[in-house]
Amino acid sequence: MPGIADEDLVRIFEPFSQVDSSISRRYGGTGLGLSISRKLAKLMGGDLTVRSQVGVGSNFSVTLPVAIPPSATTPLAHSPGGVLNAAFAASHPLKILLVEDDRVNTKLMLLMLRKLGYEPIVACDGVEAVERYGQEHPDCILMDIQMPRKDGPEATEEIRNLENAIPGGNHAFISALTANILDETRTQCRAAGMDDYLSKPIKLALLAKTLVQASDAGCFSPR
Repeated sequence: MPGIADEDLVRIFEPFSQVDSSISRRYGGTGLGLSISRKLAKLMGGDLTVRSQVGVGSNFSVTLPVAIPPSATTPLAHSPGGVLNAAFAASHPLKILLVEDDRVNTKLMLLMLRKLGYEPIVACDGVEAVERYGQEHPDCILMDIQMPRKDGPEATEEIRNLENAIPGGNHAFISALTANILDETRTQCRAAGMDDYLSKPIKLALLAKTLVQASDAGCFSPR
């Protein structure tokens, strides 16, 4: 039967949720599509909404800003004259390695970084992060903390050991990505050799501020 009951509308945007379980058995799917779509819409300043009537059907609507005048572009705090658009990367050039094992978080981070004008390298865990560092020698690494095979602090320690093995070599700016902001976590990140940390969910302005710090640090080797 087409349409969604009012009591079910509140949960259709929740991850891994489907109103009718028979749908997943017949057509497949994990219940992530609507959740990801709404997060992406909100990240771009819009929203995804639904109107539905049982027996009639459902109407999903995406609203997005279609134009932003230059005068309305959000200024970046702590960066005089900086703005949060694709010109940002030109003012703060960085080769970025994003290390994240969650696919949804990866998509959101890529969207934000591309909005700022970057095309980051991606690794899905700490083992791959060390490998990609050795291949690409990024200037800035955005490192998730909890990952399979090798976690963020372990990967950071290995990367710092690689850097220290080459006198005068590259020193990447490494920022943790974590939902856990306890003092113990901060101490662990610093002890592993991380320069900063970002608390999830990541906000565009705070991400940009961290990238400004990475660019201003100037601790990486010229290319």
